[in-house]
Amino acid sequence: MLDAVMGVIIDLHDTGFWKTETWKDYGAPIVRRGADGKREGMLASYGIVPRKRIPVGVRPFDTMNARAETVGQLRSFSGAWKKSQQCLVPMTAFYEPNYESGKPVRWGIGMADESMFAVGGLCANGKVRAARSIASRSSRLTPTNTR
Repeated sequence: MLDAVMGVIIDLHDTGFWKTETWKDYGAPIVRRGADGKREGMLASYGIVPRKRIPVGVRPFDTMNARAETVGQLRSFSGAWKKSQQCLVPMTAFYEPNYESGKPVRWGIGMADESMFAVGGLCANGKVRAARSIASRSSRLTPTNTR
């Protein structure tokens, strides 16, 4: 399906390379512009700053979501933002906590027919260590909170 939509072939249900649900530091597919200017699909680690790169003594922080209002200012995201290292993050749903009941309830957000869609993201290049290794890191862009 991604071939028809984004010009690359990625099977979102191919769980041989990534888990059904993605969380910090898990591998997941992204679509980015390759060195030749064409779209390329690749596996990326979710979160611009991998947990293992956070220095000892520094409280772990989340870099899975880059907020639109601060993406160009925060050190974690500004390098990728200023270099226009953008990507698309394909998915069938994402989950956010819903606090309407006073407690966080996992709430899935996706298309009514459960079809694939993509959100904008940032990607930062890493070193390729071996075939099928994770060669990039990504973070999804989130809109300004208007509440």
